[in-house]
Amino acid sequence: MDNNTCRCGLPLELKTLWTDLNLGRRFLACQRRREVGGCGLFVWCDPPTCPRCKDTMPELLNSNSRLREENMFLKSKNKEFPWKIWLLGFICGVVIMWMKR
Repeated sequence: MDNNTCRCGLPLELKTLWTDLNLGRRFLACQRRREVGGCGLFVWCDPPTCPRCKDTMPELLNSNSRLREENMFLKSKNKEFPWKIWLLGFICGVVIMWMKR
């Protein structure tokens, strides 16, 4: 086994946990860790999450999620905008032509 393979001889997988206890903490593990016959190798890459990060990270992730949703909503609204401008221009053109008669 070298630094890049487990005892099964397979390349190690780099994973990130998103649980409340280990939010954003990375680890290396055997690809077959959940299978019968896998070596079960598991090694932390990052130190334990500090208490302040444990309190702050969930709030930041929720805020990021809300901002992404708002961004998607605004992008969909922006797609509606060009045809509304075209329609307004068309109506203004018709009104101007009608007034010149």
